[in-house]
Amino acid sequence: MDQLVFYFALMLLASIPWIEASFAVPIAILTGANPVISFIVGMFGNIVTLLLAVVFASQIKEWLNKRKRTKSTKRVTNTFEKYGLVGAALLGPILLGSHIVAIIAISMNIPKWQTFIYVSLGTALWAIVLSVLVQFGIDLFGLENMRLLDGA
Repeated sequence: MDQLVFYFALMLLASIPWIEASFAVPIAILTGANPVISFIVGMFGNIVTLLLAVVFASQIKEWLNKRKRTKSTKRVTNTFEKYGLVGAALLGPILLGSHIVAIIAISMNIPKWQTFIYVSLGTALWAIVLSVLVQFGIDLFGLENMRLLDGA
């Protein structure tokens, strides 16, 4: 039961913009959770809210257009113009969050499903890279005893 609650909390944490699977999965690994299950659960939580952002992007776009442009919005727009969707999908999840990247991509008339696929892949890539680095750090510094949930 504790594991079920833990993985549900992980799913919720991964669904929060700016935390997302990129950071939630490595945090789960630090606690001693199973890396594969953590990745699957974390990506599920992230993808559900990313899908909602993509589906409701036109309404969000209208709301954003009424607001003043921020530095971060300008940064993402410049990234899109310089590197295209693939570059923004690879850099965006770690810099701004997958949800923001997806909304800006759609506001720049990039197809929704193309945006969803590329941003999901970028988020998954960062979740894997950061998880491997966390696991490497745990092994390198002998932090196995520090884990909170042995065998989760």
